[in-house]
Amino acid sequence: YETRNVTVRNNIFRIGMGIAVGSESSGGIHDVYIYDNIVGVCEFGHCDNECCGWGPALHLKTTMSRGNIISNIQFHNNTVYNTSSFILLELDYQTKDGPPSGYTPTTVRNISFVNNKALGGAVGADWHCSAEDACEQITVINNTVFNGQNPWGCKYIRSFNVSGNSPAGLEKCMRKSMNPQTFDETKESFTEKQ
Repeated sequence: YETRNVTVRNNIFRIGMGIAVGSESSGGIHDVYIYDNIVGVCEFGHCDNECCGWGPALHLKTTMSRGNIISNIQFHNNTVYNTSSFILLELDYQTKDGPPSGYTPTTVRNISFVNNKALGGAVGADWHCSAEDACEQITVINNTVFNGQNPWGCKYIRSFNVSGNSPAGLEKCMRKSMNPQTFDETKESFTEKQ
């Protein structure tokens, strides 16, 4: 069945897995709005401000073999405290499956992360798509990871809009994600693999 027009807003998530879209997507997932939520809030003394959740706080998960389209998913103005990671978009959830035969793989496009904040123990932010099925139209604007020096991880993002994120480095991560060549950090350019 198709999932469409879902809103998750103004919630406080304490201990657990955060907010996830997927993993089943065979009917398609469209127009999901996740905003103004607080994730990973612990009672005083619980986990000693290290970790209340054991998974990504803002999570989009599927596999290429599920099929159909995931589009127009918006994570806006969410605050994340103590979870094991901040953001995770993954096309290989609990598998390492390849593209399906006989039908089109899952398509992920028009996904946005805007004005989200990671405080406390939530540090990682990763967008992991596939060489066989790259993600498109990924927007990441004004997100902040307060306790991460280099929290960004990117694989196979075909098109993106990135600005105002802290710490710096996400735009470079996205640019490097599609190119099978070697990125020369010192020259800020690509060189052919030898």
